[in-house]
This record gives sequence, structure tokens and C-alpha cells, in this order.
Amino acid sequence: MTEFIQLTTTTASEQEALELAQLLVDRRLAACVHISGPIRSIYRWQGELCDAVEFHCSVKSLAVHAEQLMQIIRQAHSYDTPQIIVMPVTDCDPSYAQWWREQVAPDDGR
Repeated sequence: MTEFIQLTTTTASEQEALELAQLLVDRRLAACVHISGPIRSIYRWQGELCDAVEFHCSVKSLAVHAEQLMQIIRQAHSYDTPQIIVMPVTDCDPSYAQWWREQVAPDDGR
């Protein structure tokens, strides 16, 4: 497993994305959260075709925090089943990696 991850999720509003980003950065579980949108999502939910406006969040963190991040997002999210996708970061600029590592709290066994 690589040290760095990028977790993505979507929210129903910009305000929800901002609150989630602030929560994760404030707890030092994310170095940065990029918020983009609005985006348009077409999907099927409970047998119905849905067309929704959402905001995309890209969370930069460490692999040791993946489970905790997913748990917090599930609890804080307005959706019953939020999109949570975790991808390993296999390479990035060394100076950015150093900054990233310094912004996220080390694993404290939680």
C-alpha cells in the first residue's frame, strides 16, 4: 500500500462540501480538500433514473487514515449511501509530498 491516498466523494450542496472539507482538514485527517462543481450526475437510485447537481470533493490524506475518513464521511454525509472512493497515489512531486505529509496527523492508533 502506498503512503498517500486521494479519496473522492460527492455532496448535495456546496455548503455540505465546505463543512466536510473543514471538518477533515481541522482534524488533520486531510492535507487539502479540493471542491469542484457544480457537476451534474446521472445515476439510478432505488429503481429510478436520477439527475442531480452535486459537488465533487477530492481529499488528500494518508493511507493509514482511510478507514477513519470513510467512517466520518458516512456519519457526516446527507446521503444514505455516499460515494466514497479511495485511490492510492503512486507518485507526486517530492516537495508537495513533504508538505502533504506535514499537514496530516500521524497515525495515533485511533
